[in-house]
Amino acid sequence: MYDFNLLLVPLKKLSLLLLSTVIIQLSHAQPDLDSLWSIWKDEMAPDTAKLIAMHEIAWNGYLYSKPDSAFILAQLIVDHSSDEGLEKYLAKALRTQAISLRVRGEFFIALDYCQQSFDISQNTDDKIGMATTLNSMGIVYDYLGDYPKALNCYQRSLKIKEKISDKKGIAQTMNNIGIIYDYQGEYSKALSYYMRSLKIYEELDYDRGIASTLLNIGVANRYLGHYSEAMEYFKQSLVMFEILSNQRAMATTLKNIGNIYIQQGDYD
Repeated sequence: MYDFNLLLVPLKKLSLLLLSTVIIQLSHAQPDLDSLWSIWKDEMAPDTAKLIAMHEIAWNGYLYSKPDSAFILAQLIVDHSSDEGLEKYLAKALRTQAISLRVRGEFFIALDYCQQSFDISQNTDDKIGMATTLNSMGIVYDYLGDYPKALNCYQRSLKIKEKISDKKGIAQTMNNIGIIYDYQGEYSKALSYYMRSLKIYEELDYDRGIASTLLNIGVANRYLGHYSEAMEYFKQSLVMFEILSNQRAMATTLKNIGNIYIQQGDYD
């Protein structure tokens, strides 16, 4: 799903999941694009059905593999929803375009699109849209290295998700907050958020979330010097990523296991 542009990522970030939601979504199945295109072109289809179909095409079909194409497809939603006054879909399309810009490294323009999306969601009292956009803004600030602003966005997003009882969203945002604390060297705080996130994912029986959080817990333990605990969490996450056939996450986990062996002087 996501193009890991390593040139934009500090070395320390490579030990983490570069935001847990990224790895989680890597293994999502591709949508049936032909069927979705048929819905979009169907003049008799309701506007909402057409907009949902085009969002699926842009988001799950192209966003992280061909972000330029996703931006153009999302513009179709922007134009159509603007004409019909469907603000919820307009906000969602602007958020898709923001992520497309972020993937291409155009961070400041991405923030502008995020703000437009957030303002529309706020005006329509779309709390899910507000929380999701704040999370997207946090990711952009993360890549810019502005951790205080990233943390502020994540914490605001978390408050909204807690109000609407979005358990999966709460767990994802807690992971993101934990990662920011990791970057700032506050590993105990990071670990606290990861453990809370893991508990929720386990309650939801959400394997992708569990796997990514186990990996993040391993990273925090590694930086705390708790190598045996870190190794145990890495091995648990590796098994789950193997079951999920998530090769990129497996590679990240194996790299972390290798780092522990290096720190222990076990070079073989």
